[in-house]
Parts: sequence; structure tokens; C-alpha cells
Amino acid sequence: MRRLATVILAAAVAACLGACATKVKAQYVAPAQFSVAGITRLAVAEFRAYGGMSSSMAPELSDRIARELTGEGFFTVVPGAPRVSAEGGGAGWRAWAQDNDVEGVLAGTIDEARVRHEVSHERTKEEVHTGRYRDEVYIEGGQVRKRRVEIVRQETRLIPTVRKYAELNATVALLNARTGARLSSQTYRKTSSSYAQGEGRARSMDSDTYLLEKLAAEIARDVVRDLVPHAQQEKIALAEDKACVEGLKRARQGDWAGARSAWEQVVAADPANHAALYNMGVAAEIAQRYEEAREYYAKAAAIERKDLYTKALARVEQRLRQQRQLNEQLKGR
Repeated sequence: MRRLATVILAAAVAACLGACATKVKAQYVAPAQFSVAGITRLAVAEFRAYGGMSSSMAPELSDRIARELTGEGFFTVVPGAPRVSAEGGGAGWRAWAQDNDVEGVLAGTIDEARVRHEVSHERTKEEVHTGRYRDEVYIEGGQVRKRRVEIVRQETRLIPTVRKYAELNATVALLNARTGARLSSQTYRKTSSSYAQGEGRARSMDSDTYLLEKLAAEIARDVVRDLVPHAQQEKIALAEDKACVEGLKRARQGDWAGARSAWEQVVAADPANHAALYNMGVAAEIAQRYEEAREYYAKAAAIERKDLYTKALARVEQRLRQQRQLNEQLKGR
């Protein structure tokens, strides 16, 4: 029994080590998803639409994007652009861009803007007080007694249930104002649903226009996020190893200099300790020294082929590509 208990305890400790692995937060700056290199002066054209609710959403969406981009400060946003579709169609927009020294035009098309209603009714029974009374005879304590009771009847009512499904789809494109070429484009799709039961609540539901405006605000935020470099955060797991305990402790406390020093001592004593090499790579990645991190990850993977190490190599290669892309986007700003 004692041996069985020891085995169970060892398995539990191993499971905890796997489930409770130390993870640290790494911040990095992601480049814009759109091809914005070389574009500092940008105009947001009024989007095109083809009837229905799309017509009211087109200026709403383009105005929101322009306001948010102005607040970001990454571009000089030039107002007054003529209407342009995501395909670059529209009269005279390139001439306007040339006259206003605009390098890029953000254009778009509302592909879908609608709110679908579903109305159903649920049957329910309720008591209705009539205001009329009748005499009721009953026996209490061996005596016959009489009392007046109100006449109540059961009625079946239909309670309305209203569901609204809103949908807004838009295609947004970044156009080169000099050549008219489409540099990049993205389609955005947003949906929402709302529910109300009862006549009073159904009447107080948000209007169709308001529901679509909320979706337009979400798309505007996504578009701006794709147009502007932005900070992101990712959790990275450290390698667990008995020799690395001191470094792990310091890393949890945010003492990365101390953690790195502890892992360097481990590697000095045992150059084949792949966990310490990997963790030194994490320390370098936290400091955004990606080439150094790649060297440590490669050394760790060469000693022990673990998914943790190969995934780290792929991740830091992506960071290096993003860094090069970001440097291109920041030129001239």
C-alpha cells in the first residue's frame, strides 16, 4: 500500500508540474496588416453602398474609421475624399489625391447591412379577477359557515417573443493614390442578436439602426487595428527543470537579470542543459532581442527535440519577420 501511495503521489506531482508550468508575458509590437509602408498622408473615402440599410451605414462606417485613425496619430488623415469603392472605382479620386498630396486612400463597400426579425408567441395561462363575487358554504368546527369569494377565471394569453439578428459586412481596401493599385484589402463581418419577451420589452428593444451602428463601431476598431502597428501580448512557457528552479523563481518575480544570471550558471556547469538554454532564449525574447533568442532556442532544440523548443523557434522567426515589416512601415514617420 505504501508503495502504491508513493507511485500515486509521484504521478500527481508530475501532473502538477505539467499543468502548473510557469508562463510569462511577452510584449511585442505587431506591424499593420495592411501594406502601409510609404503612406503617411491618408484619406478615408466615403464607402459605397447599393441601397437598403447599406446606404445609411456607408457614411457611418467611413466617418468612424476616419475619426479613430485621426486619434491614433499614425497617419495624417486628409478629409474631403470623393466616394471610392473597394475596387478603386469612382470618378476623379486620383486627381483629387494628387491635388491634396495624398499617398493612400482607404476605400470600401458595404456588402451587407440588414436586421432580421423573428417573432413568435408563447401560450401562458393566468388568473383574471372579474370583480364579481359568489357565496361559498363550508363547514368549520362542526358548524356551517358562509363566505364571499371573488370569481376568478383562467385565461390563455399569447406572449410575443422578438428576436433580432443584425449583420454588417464590409470590404475595405487600401489604394495607392499614385498608381490606383489596390495594395491590400480585407473583408469584415460582424453579427449580433438581441432578445425580448413581452410587449413592453419588445417595444423598448434597440432600433435596427442602432444595432447596425454598434456593428459599424466594431468594424471601425478592427480596421484601425489592421492599419496601425499596435502592441500585443503573448504568454510564453518556461522550461521546468530542477537545475533551473532559482531562475524560474526570479522570472516569476520579474527579475529577468537575476533569472538570466541563474540560468547562465546552470549552462556553465552543464552546457547540455537544454532547459536553461531555452529559458535564456525566453529572457532574450522578453527583451525583444529576437536574434539572440533564436540562437538559444536553436541550441536547445539541437540537444533535445521538444515541441516547446521548435515552436519557440517558429515564433521568434515570425517576430523577426514582423520586426523587419514594422521597420519598413515606420520609415519617414
